[in-house]
Amino acid sequence: MKTKKIVSAIGISMMLLAGCSAESGDELEVYKALEKVADQEKQFIKEQQPMTALEEKENVLYEEILSIGMKEKEKVDEKASEALQLLDEREEHLVKEQESMQRSKEEFEKAKEKIELVKDEDIEKQANKLASLMESRYKAYDLMYASYEESVELDRELYTMFQKTNVKLNDLENQISSINEMYQKVQENSEKFNQATDAYNEEKKNFYKKVKSDQE
Repeated sequence: MKTKKIVSAIGISMMLLAGCSAESGDELEVYKALEKVADQEKQFIKEQQPMTALEEKENVLYEEILSIGMKEKEKVDEKASEALQLLDEREEHLVKEQESMQRSKEEFEKAKEKIELVKDEDIEKQANKLASLMESRYKAYDLMYASYEESVELDRELYTMFQKTNVKLNDLENQISSINEMYQKVQENSEKFNQATDAYNEEKKNFYKKVKSDQE
């Protein structure tokens, strides 16, 4: 039977936190607002490691099911039940991750309001570019989240199939192929999210430098 790929959350790019050093009112408010946005993603960061650990445990169970063979139904059922429990736990972390990102989105809307108050045209222009990059990042996250969530559902279907009597090998193979295709999408969407995060972080540093230089 085909090997099932493992989704890994390791390598997700994170938002940068930077100390506020602006002195004027409007710029300082933008600084504070952007740091509040990053602060809302602490839970998102926190969820990555436990999700990865659950993925790895589930993959071990999958390999054990293959080594046992479908003839030992009772053992297969037990391993499949354990895997389904891990999927439930992984989904709980996924929900917390998504909620964290939603709070980040809501906080960023407040940050955009602060940007509109900036009087310096150059700083406002750079801040708006930052906002555009962040919106692209959120779109990339939504795609990554949707594909990851679908991969979990496909995994759930697979372990439910393992628990069925007289399941056809061809059906299992087709399901695993679907899972691997979805995992590929997860990987692609993860890379796009990382690229968007890196671009935002770089522009954020440029924005901070611009504000600081204008204040000197």
